[in-house]
Amino acid sequence: MCLNPCKDLSAKTLKCQTKKTAILISCFDWYVNRLKYIDKYLQDRGYSTLVLISDFNHSIKKNDTHLNYVKNLRYIHVPQYEKNVSVRRLWSHWYFTRKIRYFIENKKPDFVYCLVPPNSLVKGLVILKKKQGFRLVFDVIDLWPESFPKNCTNSYPFSVWRNYRDLYIDKADCIVLECEYYMRILSKYVDSDKVNVLRLIKKSLPIVNKVTLNKDSINLCYLGSINSLIDIEKICSIVRVLKKIKLVRVKIIGDGEKKDEYIKSLKKEDVDVEYYGKIFDDTEKQKIFADCHFGINIYKSSIEVGLTMKSVDYFQMGIPIINSISGDTREFVKKYGVGINMEDIEESVVVDFLNSMEDRKAKVVSVFNEFISEYNIENRLAFLDKLI
Repeated sequence: MCLNPCKDLSAKTLKCQTKKTAILISCFDWYVNRLKYIDKYLQDRGYSTLVLISDFNHSIKKNDTHLNYVKNLRYIHVPQYEKNVSVRRLWSHWYFTRKIRYFIENKKPDFVYCLVPPNSLVKGLVILKKKQGFRLVFDVIDLWPESFPKNCTNSYPFSVWRNYRDLYIDKADCIVLECEYYMRILSKYVDSDKVNVLRLIKKSLPIVNKVTLNKDSINLCYLGSINSLIDIEKICSIVRVLKKIKLVRVKIIGDGEKKDEYIKSLKKEDVDVEYYGKIFDDTEKQKIFADCHFGINIYKSSIEVGLTMKSVDYFQMGIPIINSISGDTREFVKKYGVGINMEDIEESVVVDFLNSMEDRKAKVVSVFNEFISEYNIENRLAFLDKLI
């Protein structure tokens, strides 16, 4: 397999241009929910931009080039992998980093905006920044290995993996965090003056307030990967509380290695389970979840995460959450009343919440519009002005 990126990228992208040049990088499919907004912001300010993304879709574990319609986007071919925690995955990310480094050495951009993980990009780009002097922004969208089970985080090679980030990240001109919670983890490595928080970005759904709720049952929904990070026993314990109030139904969109165990455990609790498989269209997901009272956002306590993609998706659909994670999500629930935190789950609390569901759903929409919706994205990206 050749490491020469010029075989993947057209010669047209290598032309010298009079405009300042910016390269945006992501090993994952985060263009629609993040990079496209950075891309437009830079273009509006006179930059010629190029977006580099891995051609491997982590969600479906296949090569995927569905963004070919984006004129300034180029896919980087990388090795495939099947397991989330595997040497093969580390190799794929290292390979991506190598290709990115080769390309930037050739292109010599003025500005680089890079989503992290993989952590190997942090070390690689800092070394290049010292040589070439471009402005560098790291956008931390996940913490590795902290978001993996605890038995992984301190062992080799995960300790080395973490150091690729921790020992180099502060050399960037700016660090963007996907949630405020990440600053608690990175504070001893990062100068707080360099940090800006930019949460996940989503479009509003036009029918988000036009849902009807079944009064004969409590309907829960689960969206996303069904893997070893979620706490199935905790979810079942919540179901046992809710069953004392009404019949419980659970709608599931997603897939993963724990799917069968998850569904089997719910059925043991006499829950009516509707499984829909993988669905990626936001409108279709909303139709399925339209009669749901709560979205399930329950993870194992060892997982370090402050704001999950699934909680953002629930908020986009106007659905309150039952939540176990700390950080930003816990504060949203506590401060704005957009759900119930795990430690507060009891019959009286749930009944009170259900009785005020119309008001609660309105609060969910309000939180989504203020902190996540794309409508105020210009203001949220204004921190970039001092760098470009």
